[in-house]
Amino acid sequence: MIAIYARQSADRKDSISIEAQIQAGKKVAGDTPLTIYDQDRGYSGKNTDRPDFQRLVGDIKSGLITRVIVYKLDRISRSVVDFADIMKLFEQYKVEFVSVTESFDTSNPMGRAMLYIIMTFAQLERETIQERVRSNFYERMKLGIGKSGRPPFGFVKMPATILGKNTKILHPKEDEAQLVRQIYDIYANSDITLHKLKHKLTEESTLKPFFTDVFLNLLLRNPIYVKASADVYHYLKSKNAIIENNIEDFVGVNGCFAYANAKERTHQRFTDLSKTHIALQPHEGLIEPDIWLKCNHRLDKNKAFKNSGSSSYTWLSGLMECAYCGYAAYAATSGSPYNHIYLNCRGRKKHICFERTTVYRINTLEESIEQMLLDYLKQRSNSKISQKKKDDNRKLNLLKIELGVVNEKIENLINSIAEGGDILAKYVGEKINELDRESARITTEISKEIMNNKDEDKLPAIDREFILRNWHTFDIEHKKSVAKTLIRKIIISNESIDVDFF
Repeated sequence: MIAIYARQSADRKDSISIEAQIQAGKKVAGDTPLTIYDQDRGYSGKNTDRPDFQRLVGDIKSGLITRVIVYKLDRISRSVVDFADIMKLFEQYKVEFVSVTESFDTSNPMGRAMLYIIMTFAQLERETIQERVRSNFYERMKLGIGKSGRPPFGFVKMPATILGKNTKILHPKEDEAQLVRQIYDIYANSDITLHKLKHKLTEESTLKPFFTDVFLNLLLRNPIYVKASADVYHYLKSKNAIIENNIEDFVGVNGCFAYANAKERTHQRFTDLSKTHIALQPHEGLIEPDIWLKCNHRLDKNKAFKNSGSSSYTWLSGLMECAYCGYAAYAATSGSPYNHIYLNCRGRKKHICFERTTVYRINTLEESIEQMLLDYLKQRSNSKISQKKKDDNRKLNLLKIELGVVNEKIENLINSIAEGGDILAKYVGEKINELDRESARITTEISKEIMNNKDEDKLPAIDREFILRNWHTFDIEHKKSVAKTLIRKIIISNESIDVDFF
């Protein structure tokens, strides 16, 4: 049986109606019995997720259809990948395909070849239109024009004119803005968790937004609040953000707007910025850059070690990290009452980590790490376990040396441009961009290292011999205290347990 498939995504004057498509198909089909598939009005051709098209596919697989006629081949699909899959389906079930307006018939090789060529150009046209729309949107965003929706907490929208265009820009809503400053100040200058901060604000604040851990995390992450400086630029660059402004514009005054195409947004908003655009905005930020960075570096650290270490199941709590997703690993229980205590990670709990397949029982894990810890103690000096300050200073110095080398390379390459031709200039430009990204990464590492050195208290000295003699008599809290003093983190994978000692 012959099938006629008709689709119209929008009812416009320049769009041929479904009825006209069917009439054109009937002229080609002649007096042969027909089945009409015309219920996909309003569906786009960007994919094949259309009810009547799927009904057509089902009938093809059932052997009911021998030929498919469409008015124009983009009625089937605008995607080359989808179209290729459809063609394979037609070939598999020996179904011919005819496009009325393009006069193509897949019963001959030339028709099949030309169909692929036309579909390629159809997709190119669609992507070009999308890119123009996206580019215009991004340009408007860079000017602070056209942002819709509710303003972020702490701001109100006020009418303004930018480059002759009427728009709205953000202004502080003073009572909310004051609360935002208070939240940043508390989180930057204390060891309070987001969970405890939520309860504190709920009890004490006269304003009652919907305080949740997620609300606070997004608020602290959002660059809309920061007075963006060069350090903020480097931090965002280290997160692979696409920054629309030059670093010279980051003078520590304006806030930033983060935006991305809907399909490019990640589930981890403001933490994975690889497809997120960052643009300086006309409004002034609320938070000083050092406070904003301090909060974000702390949140970065919490990504891996969200576990507070308060677990009563193991003395390893707060130290373990999944090698695959980077989230904290923790002791989970099963059975009643808690017959089995095993290792899980927050990435698996969030349904984003599936790589680790090895099951670790906590007691087995503790035995392995206990042996590593005691062996580590035996190899150290007889006096005390030294503070890690020397190592930190050495790491910071090496980073500064590395940065100096990279900057020197950039300077040498810039000087060489004048001596070479256009080809050399192009190569040098690419190399400079590569080195500039490396410089930004190192600068961020330096900033983070300085902040860590400033914030972390000196580790207490520990008597090696006392621990070795009495370890097996320690309760869980005592063991936990020793472990947190000696171990930076424990990385768990399918193949190994890696302990990073201070």
